[in-house]
Amino acid sequence: MLNSSLRLREVCTSLLSEISRAIPTAEMGMVFSRTTEFKDHYELRSFGPTDSCSFSRLRSSRLLSDIIEKNRGEILNDLSSDPRWDNVLPEIKSLLIVPLSAPNLRVGTLALGSSRTSAFQAPHLKRANILASIAATAMGNAHHFEEVRRLMDALLQALAEAIDTRDPMTAGHSQRVACLSVALAGKINDDKGFFAETNFSEKELHELFYAGLLHDIGKIGVREQVLTKVTRLPENHLDVIGMRLAVVGKELGLDWKEDHKRLEAINRSTKLSDQDVAFLHKLNDIYYPMNGSGSTLLTTHEMHCLLIQEGNLTPEERKEIERHPHESYRILQHIPFTEDFSNLLTYIHQHHERLDGSGYPAGIKDDQIMLQSRILSITDVFDAITQERHYKPAFSRKRALEILSCEARRNKLDGRLVDLFIKNIDAIEAEAADMSGLEEKHSDKSHNVMFESILDNLSTSRGVQ
Repeated sequence: MLNSSLRLREVCTSLLSEISRAIPTAEMGMVFSRTTEFKDHYELRSFGPTDSCSFSRLRSSRLLSDIIEKNRGEILNDLSSDPRWDNVLPEIKSLLIVPLSAPNLRVGTLALGSSRTSAFQAPHLKRANILASIAATAMGNAHHFEEVRRLMDALLQALAEAIDTRDPMTAGHSQRVACLSVALAGKINDDKGFFAETNFSEKELHELFYAGLLHDIGKIGVREQVLTKVTRLPENHLDVIGMRLAVVGKELGLDWKEDHKRLEAINRSTKLSDQDVAFLHKLNDIYYPMNGSGSTLLTTHEMHCLLIQEGNLTPEERKEIERHPHESYRILQHIPFTEDFSNLLTYIHQHHERLDGSGYPAGIKDDQIMLQSRILSITDVFDAITQERHYKPAFSRKRALEILSCEARRNKLDGRLVDLFIKNIDAIEAEAADMSGLEEKHSDKSHNVMFESILDNLSTSRGVQ
């Protein structure tokens, strides 16, 4: 129904469907959208062989501009005799053009074409005007709805960009996760095996995209020295320990410089060996003179940090990082999301949960974890592994896929999703890269225009016209 949707493209699709039945002499048709924000027309939907004759070039013609300016529909059954016609469509002989005007808003134009002269008659114009009037009202409502969405979009984009400014090393991670997640969801839609009964709608893909974009927003609340931590102890802290070593070296005749070098290597490492642990305990057994008495070379806090078995975060710091899904939920729950985003907070809150219950923040397991959350888990891990971080170099794609397979075998990640991801990794990465490029291309347009272009591109890559 023309007036049953708040989405521009759905309204236009319905309009063209009604028009093709009401005016059978129209060989092709196109709806152009135009608002005060977008000065140029852009194509929304079409039917018939519009590509073969480049029908979209009509938007730049003097004829279309004149009809829009007069805001009155016209039939042009002999284009060659019209002085306004600049012959931008040599194959088209007849046009029927109707402006789409809602109260106080020109929302676009409906253009119908034929390769024959005298293809349109007055009754055709009357039918087109009636349908255009209904569609224009629906499009006007969609534009008003889009204003609300645009405000929401600006807020969500600003929140996502705030993460990038906190840590340039991870800049782009959220967008890549969003695009990879939508691409993987597309492969689920295509799957004829285990996921044959699963089909994500445009609304659900839309929601998944923003869940990916905002999944790490809670890291805003993580201290910078924890979020960007590179070593177990700050580098300047090692200089202080070096001074202690120098004092002890002079007192005991030790080669403190070599010990200091090894201590620096341990501080930068991401995993301790048994020999490293023994070396640290040996150092800690040494006392050095201080204020007339003796003290261990390393403080309790220094040993606590240096003896971290893997990574560079203390248990306390790791807990602070692991709070970020809950912090994301806490921050975003105050935003009055539209119905389209009703599950977004759940996806974000669950993206670090694991099937065996070992994840965080809630430790839920199996079917308690939503499918979209499982998708985010896989793409989040994959991108984190293949990108350089403060604490590690970038791993190869091959190594990343091996790690995903291992996590699936350990019942951490969904094995069927991981298999689908690995099987289609070339296509998924290509589609994600295309989506990311389209998002940048449409960054100055509304969210709907940008996201619908992404979905159109995704459909085209699968051979859907």
